[in-house]
Amino acid sequence: MGWLEGAIFAVITAAVADCIWLIQAMSRTRSARREVIRRSAALTLPALVTDRPIATAFWSAPRMTTFHLRDCPVMAGKAAVPVAQADPAGLRACRMCQP
Repeated sequence: MGWLEGAIFAVITAAVADCIWLIQAMSRTRSARREVIRRSAALTLPALVTDRPIATAFWSAPRMTTFHLRDCPVMAGKAAVPVAQADPAGLRACRMCQP
């Protein structure tokens, strides 16, 4: 086997090894991404799931542009009404209580 055949064999071997390495790296990345999504879903889903009806789960007050949990400090001292009684269109989630 001459030097040219050896060089071609080395290039092919390196290319195959690179492909195997890339496939394994992509697989690990996908697994890590799935784990991050699973963990973030576990953190956010309990906040979305409530045993209270939606009408009483979130509160607002007249002329407010955000909705809140009932015990939010922003709602302290305000005439709170359930979101169903307020105008729900255009209300944003509170950044402090993050309902």
